[in-house]
Amino acid sequence: MSTDSNALGLYIPQQTIEFPDMPYLKPRDAEKWIANLPTAHVGESARLVYKAIAAINRTPLPAQQRFKVLETFREPFEYVAQSLRKRYINQAFPLSEKNLKIAELARELQWELSIGYKVIIEASFSHKSGRVSNKLLLTCIFRALCCLGESLLSSYLTYSPPQASQTWREINHLYLFSERNRLVNEKVKDDVIKIQNNRSIGAIFKHIILLSLSNPYRLSQSEILRVNQALPAWAELSHLHLFNAIITPEGIFAIDLDNDAAPNYYNTSQKSIDTDYVRIFDTSDITKTLQSMYDDASDDAQNSIYDVEKNANELHKETLHRLILAWGTTPKRSAMREGKDQEERIHVTTGLLSTHWHIQKLYESELSDAQSLEPKFPASAEYKSESVAGTCEPGEKPDVWGIAPMKSHEDDATPTPNGQLGNPQITPAPPEENHEVHNCQLINESASGYCVRWDNNKKTKTIVGSLVGVSSRKDDWNIGVIRWLKSPEKTPMYLGIELLSPTAYAIGSRSLSRRGDNGEYTRALLLPERQSSEQSQTLITQFLYKSGDRLELDIHGQLINVKLTKLLESSNAFNQFEFSIIKTEKILTPDNDDDKLKDFDGIWSSI
Repeated sequence: MSTDSNALGLYIPQQTIEFPDMPYLKPRDAEKWIANLPTAHVGESARLVYKAIAAINRTPLPAQQRFKVLETFREPFEYVAQSLRKRYINQAFPLSEKNLKIAELARELQWELSIGYKVIIEASFSHKSGRVSNKLLLTCIFRALCCLGESLLSSYLTYSPPQASQTWREINHLYLFSERNRLVNEKVKDDVIKIQNNRSIGAIFKHIILLSLSNPYRLSQSEILRVNQALPAWAELSHLHLFNAIITPEGIFAIDLDNDAAPNYYNTSQKSIDTDYVRIFDTSDITKTLQSMYDDASDDAQNSIYDVEKNANELHKETLHRLILAWGTTPKRSAMREGKDQEERIHVTTGLLSTHWHIQKLYESELSDAQSLEPKFPASAEYKSESVAGTCEPGEKPDVWGIAPMKSHEDDATPTPNGQLGNPQITPAPPEENHEVHNCQLINESASGYCVRWDNNKKTKTIVGSLVGVSSRKDDWNIGVIRWLKSPEKTPMYLGIELLSPTAYAIGSRSLSRRGDNGEYTRALLLPERQSSEQSQTLITQFLYKSGDRLELDIHGQLINVKLTKLLESSNAFNQFEFSIIKTEKILTPDNDDDKLKDFDGIWSSI
């Protein structure tokens, strides 16, 4: 599609369509047309709104008339956009072809609405569409930036690249123009989208930058939405400066306003910089605020499955920690990546329950081959630990997300067992096909993680922060957690996996009550000590416990009482705790007549 020659280099289509019978080219006509939209049928409403805005963008109109018509469309547009979002939030990845098209439509709607305002902006230079006042120009720049930012948000939520290749160039050019015309700090009223009301161009621009620098491809969808809703307040704490040589090393980023590129860490060794276009972005005040919030937050804040309406403002402690790292520290990778042959494959299990099942089956197989195997407690294993997971793709900036644990908000339901240990009424164990092993291509690996390509066309509820088992031969299982996810359109999904442990025991856990009414057994994993990083043994459990709880662990028949001492990582799918041993109740051996369930897997019959 061709574009007019324009002053700011913004994409706009040719204004060539003239259909005087369009029922929405005048504000009052548009209001009547919108009132008759079939809002109960979201798909049809989306189709009509999309085609109407696209037609308006390609029809010559006076600037004031175009603006009033676009403003009339904003309320139904917002309704359609929010309705479409529900079709690609909390869905299995890779997205189905239908949901992928819905996500593409959501981004394209935002792009088309931004075009409408950009047409007015470019017209202000030519005066072809009538005089454009400074107030109108200010509002149009603000609206265009908001639309472009929302388009980026939709890309982040689907772990896809930006819809349009010039998105960042247009964002940067709009801000640069506003800066040079002293429009950056002027407030704009917005009665349709309350989160944007009485904000400035500078605030929206910093909001977009901060969301990009939060490394959204390493956040779960719920975290992306929560961070995005917290940014209006935090953006005011960041600062944009003209380029100068005196800068501090922490919380400093560079933005090239004459380039189609997202902001990045400022490189003090870079010599060839056009200082007229480069701006320094300072987040040091934000990180101080977040650090205070982090210090005041509870280690055991209760998580809940993300609900856009009810929990939009909740931010958990691990999320705050990651934002502090992302916005306050220039990370360095300590684990070298090694590229792999295209034919090398790796086996991946998804979720705590499936990983537990396969580790237990492996133990039973080894036990049948060598009856001398006995459980050892405490368990200990050497493991080379690195501070950063080796899971970046070539060309990416350093991976700050391997530095610390991460919270996710997986929507898998927490299973409940039907019986306690020793209950002979437990139904048979689920078949192996219910705990599928996914055969993935290994892209690269390091001492602390993998990058794998999910090219088997299988859908999965696995998200950023999910627990996985990883194996090259299926005769051992490493325990890992997904740190980032990318799902480009029409290409396989990529996962970045950080290793937590080279091995684990598949065990059972239940809460101990002082009243004697102990809880039921659920699956758990015991991770061995990591001597190289001075990490003691840890326990991976379902989201059932908190620090201070007392548990009974069944480790292949050996019953151990422990106290959970520190929560290391948390999600709606699993928690990772440090613990201390209270005492050993008794040891069950093969000769013990009271041992009714020698097949440990029988405990989990209906989980």
